[in-house]
Parts: sequence; structure tokens; C-alpha cells
Amino acid sequence: MLVDAIAEFSSNQRRLRIDMPFYFTCPYCFKKTLVDDSLAGQQGACANCAKQITIPEPPAKPQAGTKPVGGKYLSSQPRSPMFAIWAVKLVGLVLCLGLVVSVAVFMLKPIYVVMKQRRDRTACMNNLQRIAMALNSYADRYGSYPPPVVYDSAGKPMHSWRVLILPELDEESLYSQYNFDEPWDSVNNARLFASCPKVYTSPGAGSGTIFQHSSYVLVTGDKTIFPKAGPLARGDIS
Repeated sequence: MLVDAIAEFSSNQRRLRIDMPFYFTCPYCFKKTLVDDSLAGQQGACANCAKQITIPEPPAKPQAGTKPVGGKYLSSQPRSPMFAIWAVKLVGLVLCLGLVVSVAVFMLKPIYVVMKQRRDRTACMNNLQRIAMALNSYADRYGSYPPPVVYDSAGKPMHSWRVLILPELDEESLYSQYNFDEPWDSVNNARLFASCPKVYTSPGAGSGTIFQHSSYVLVTGDKTIFPKAGPLARGDIS
């Protein structure tokens, strides 16, 4: 019984081999011929050029569990557990780094805000000091401090003290472009709004313009340098 089983198995193997032909190309005439893999290793004359040839072994068969992709066979076996472990570690590392950065930003933001406020406060005090020096320089040149607002004969406001002290702030070019015969919001003067000197704008108050939204104003009235009767001279201050 065992002998019969072995013989039957050998017969089946031969039948399987006959059913697996492959293409062979003659190395002399390059004729491609479909041959049975059972002829592998045998010699004979080429049917086309009659030269002696040897049938090579058939190409290796793809292993079980592989799928062709783009003419190549790739394994469809699941990846090793080590790959999954490294993937989990990588994701965990990214999440940890993100958490560390978030915590650092959360903790450092209040410090940044305080430092910015201090920097803005210092810059604001420097602006006020420059404006005060410009007012004193104007008073020394003209005998009194500038009026808060200059009006025309009809009582219409023409320009403010900010324009008058521009030369004292080294803004002669901007001062020369201002037309004192026209009101502050005329077409010619309005185009100068975008050239507001930075000294008139507090760093913490955003952007402003020299004539519309300055961050600094004069305090007027009795017992100030700018009473209703007119601005005082430096010698009048006690």
C-alpha cells in the first residue's frame, strides 16, 4: 500500500510539472519558445536556428502568501510585533513632546506678558520724556509753551500743539509738509496722518495718528501750564 501511494504521488508530481510551462529564449537567435518545465536541464537543437542549447531551470515560483504589486511579489504576511511596538513608542514620544511644549507655553506666557508690559511702560515713559523736552524747547524758543489748539477767526480748530513742536522732535520734514493755512483734516494735511511720529503713540495702545488718535494729551485748565488765558512761559512756573 505504501509503495502504491508513493507511486501515485510521483505520478501526480509529474502531471503538475507538465502543467507548468515557461518561456525560454534561445541565446543565439533570441527566439522565445514555450517549453514544459519537465525539459529543464535537457539539451537539443533549437527549433529556429538549429544550434545546440540547454533548457534552463524554470523561474522560481512565488512563495505562498505573496501578492504581485507592480510586477513584483510582496509578502502579505502581517508585520512582526516589534514593528507595532516601535510604532506605539513613536506615537507616545510625539504625544509626550506635544504635552511638554504645551505646558511650557502655558507656564511661560504670563512671564512674557509681564515682560512685555514692562517694556511698553518703559517705552511710554521715554516718549513722555521726549515730548516734555520738546515742549520746554518750544517754550525757550518762542517765550511760552504752545497753545493746546490753534483756532481760525471763525473759531474752527486748525491744528494742535503736536504739530507745533514737530521741529523740536527732529521732524522738520513732516512739519514743512503741513499746510497751516488749511485745517488739520484738509485733503493736504490728512494725507500726513500715516506719517505719525512713533513718539506720539504708546506701544501698549496700538497704532495711532498724529492728528486723530494720539496716545498723549495735554492737561489744561487752572493751575496748569495751559490755563484758559493762554499757555505760560517757563519763568511763570513756580
